[in-house]
Amino acid sequence: MALDDAGKTEHDTKTTILSRGEPTLTDAESLMRVWPSDLKPASLGSAQNSAAVSQPSNVSKRHAYGVKDWTNMLFGSNSPAPLANKAKRKQKNARRLGKADLGPHAFEDQMPTWLRRQLEQGAKVTITNRLSAEGRLVQYESIANETRGILPVLSQLCEQDQSLSKVYFCHPDVQHVVKMAKEGGFCGYRNIQMMISFIQGAQSQGWENFPGRIPSILELQDLIERAWDLGINSSGRIETGGIRGTRKFIGTPEVSFATIRG
Repeated sequence: MALDDAGKTEHDTKTTILSRGEPTLTDAESLMRVWPSDLKPASLGSAQNSAAVSQPSNVSKRHAYGVKDWTNMLFGSNSPAPLANKAKRKQKNARRLGKADLGPHAFEDQMPTWLRRQLEQGAKVTITNRLSAEGRLVQYESIANETRGILPVLSQLCEQDQSLSKVYFCHPDVQHVVKMAKEGGFCGYRNIQMMISFIQGAQSQGWENFPGRIPSILELQDLIERAWDLGINSSGRIETGGIRGTRKFIGTPEVSFATIRG
């Protein structure tokens, strides 16, 4: 999660900090106890739409359109028929992308065997025994590259800072997921994993489709390919040439797989 100045609003009297993360801001009324009292869900939706759709000139059109689609899905502005027609147009106009969009491995068929084995193995899992509040012995699982409970701590720290007037955070159930050593450019997948951690932790819509641990990078690739098979942003297959088992970069359009499972 990145914190950055986001400009002043009419309510600002001091510094405003805004999360620049991917769209994990869904249930506006339950995001954090530090939401300002004068910020209503409707205004949050409007602000998110404005911030998400407005893209710097150096951001690719593919990413900008993906952000717009994702924002529309979150705040409900498109009906199924226009979306279906738009998908057909995107499929027709899709072209194979290169290294500028997909990274240095844009044309590889498969990632190195050692890296695939590392991703299959995943980060180290540690099981510890702890006493519960009721005095019972319970097992606690921790995964080396996943950290829970960061956002509530940040919230408490910000509450102690008298120089802040407003602070915006994503949901407290969002886990911090980092890359493993030498894995390379899988940042997009790690962002998706953090988004899924919200769906799981907050039991948001579709949470039952992600039982157990957060899906691995290889599992996410399978889900994205499955979404393309079902016609969800299927132009991505043409643009990337397929991503299963590769190190090709992904973007916002690939997040659409999270709307389906199976």
